[in-house]
Amino acid sequence: MTLWKSGSNLTKGIIISRVRCSRGSQSIGSVVENQGVIEEVTIYAATLDNPRTADAHIHRALDYATTFKRPVYLEIPRDQVYADIEETDYRSPSVKHTQPDSLAEALAETLEMLEQAVSPVILAGIEVHRFGLEDKLLALAEKLGVPVSSTMLGKSVFPEGHPHYIGIYNGKAGEPDQRKLVEESDCLLMLGTFLTDINMGMFTAQLDPARTIYATSERIAIKHHEYPNVRFEDFISALSSSPKLPHHDPSGITPMKPRVAPCEGKISMNSLLYELNQFIDSNKLLVLDVGDTLFAADDIQMKDGTSFLCPAFYASMGFGIPGTIGAQVAEPSQRAIALVGDGAFQMTGMELLTAKRLGLNLIVIVINNGSFASLRAMGHQDASFVNIPSIDYAQFAEVLGGCGVVVETSEQFRQGLRVAQESNTFSILDVRLLPDDVSPALQRLSDLFAKSLKG
Repeated sequence: MTLWKSGSNLTKGIIISRVRCSRGSQSIGSVVENQGVIEEVTIYAATLDNPRTADAHIHRALDYATTFKRPVYLEIPRDQVYADIEETDYRSPSVKHTQPDSLAEALAETLEMLEQAVSPVILAGIEVHRFGLEDKLLALAEKLGVPVSSTMLGKSVFPEGHPHYIGIYNGKAGEPDQRKLVEESDCLLMLGTFLTDINMGMFTAQLDPARTIYATSERIAIKHHEYPNVRFEDFISALSSSPKLPHHDPSGITPMKPRVAPCEGKISMNSLLYELNQFIDSNKLLVLDVGDTLFAADDIQMKDGTSFLCPAFYASMGFGIPGTIGAQVAEPSQRAIALVGDGAFQMTGMELLTAKRLGLNLIVIVINNGSFASLRAMGHQDASFVNIPSIDYAQFAEVLGGCGVVVETSEQFRQGLRVAQESNTFSILDVRLLPDDVSPALQRLSDLFAKSLKG
């Protein structure tokens, strides 16, 4: 067996890179640098520069990828691509496995906490989707009769039209009553949720570990007790199927209500989000970029069956267009929509040539306000770096072989969406807003920031 043939059968989520020869000081340095960089954004990384250990590394990478549902990385030096490797009898135990006694103890403590709780809430995250546990989450919520919130990264893992769904938890940027319900819960089930800055309301989340059940692929923690030998999917499956789950009266739950309303005449961020909510159906796939478009997720209501993607983990501006292309290729049965700011579009918008080459009819909504709106809203109104060169994005679409529509009113936006829906190529809706016209979530965060500066 050769290294390259071994690598060619690896599953998606595994990145394979060929680098310069493994011999020579300059080349070795290059290999180390590449792996050092990629280790920061993968769960496992290895260089296959030794035929005796390569097979074990490949198996190990597969193990990590399937256990944590995250990318792993293998580097193959060019002079080792066709090297014969020694196949090993890989019988090493999984990176993480569930011990029945630990699972039983974790389940018992969870059920006891739920039984004693007066106001339990579920906070669902992205790993529910990665592990395909949406149905189990839905069953758990309905059996418990409790409100369900999601993180920004985990948006759409729970049906947003469901009467139990109360919206995104986004710290102080979120709706006050919903935020209070999550933060004051005496039993918060945080399932598949990552505790990161953007994903938790820009450092404004206030969650008490003493009142939480925290479950991810990396860690199961109930209050301050750790259960390292329990896999995430086993914990969720056991909990959702337990006959001892208590049931609460769901009649008092207030479902999600977007903070947007229809408005004829000149388009605004508020009316754009309202119209987008009317346009989204079960066949749509929505991808957001960084900036105010990301905060806007708080007031976008996905339908059953719709998919949602955003870079709320690393906040990588420019994600939107390439991310939408990848999403459309992966899910051809759904129509992909990108919501991006003009700053993000100017970073990677040329990738629409790839969409054209692949025959993808993406719908790209560009917030054209000549500004990095989120920076402007957070106190940098007078800074020159928040200003962005103006471009006619509708004309830009035509130059690249797509369809372009200028949008200045709500009616033009509705008409533009209809045109884009029927187009057999990609479309850009060039939505022209004022620089200080922002989403309800960003406006709230901006107001709180301004208040904190004064106080």
